Amino acid sequence: MQKPIFVVLVLTGVVCLCGCALGGAASQKSRAIDVGTVDTEGGAVLTVEHAWVRVMPPNSTSTAVYFDLTNHSAHSVAVVGVEADWATGAAFHQTIRAAGVARMQPVNEVLIPAGDTFRFQPGGQHIMMMGLREPLRQHDRKAFTLRYCWVFTPGGAASGSEAEQGGAPRVSALDELEVLAPVRRQP
Repeated sequence: MQKPIFVVLVLTGVVCLCGCALGGAASQKSRAIDVGTVDTEGGAVLTVEHAWVRVMPPNSTSTAVYFDLTNHSAHSVAVVGVEADWATGAAFHQTIRAAGVARMQPVNEVLIPAGDTFRFQPGGQHIMMMGLREPLRQHDRKAFTLRYCWVFTPGGAASGSEAEQGGAPRVSALDELEVLAPVRRQP
């Protein structure tokens, strides 16, 4: 059994009043680390567990990435982008089933409330890697980068609508998280 990969990141961006997609260049790129003690003294922390990339036949031009992303902070986090140098494109997708047919629908961002875990999983939301630059091999390890920002609501509340909170949420500058995941068949 393979140990899960944890990724720890610490908020270092400056709070601004613009949308995180417009937050500018990333302020810090965190790196993947092995399972170990998670130090939360530095501030807001996310962890990635059970990350994996689906192995595909050699002639496939796309694959999916799955993992659990937990927000240990007191603020919501918006994951707004993804990229990998081993694919020409990457996007968040949701599997939709209607009339017995499954299809994928693009998703612009994933919002994870404070204290929650979001599961990117087969048959649900996942990351599609398109235009694979080379065939994936079982047991390879592939890196991908998530772009995210922290969402701060007025009054210090971790979540809620503008009407409930009396104003628009503020977001941090755009930040990045690099994740390293093994290539394998579905567990």
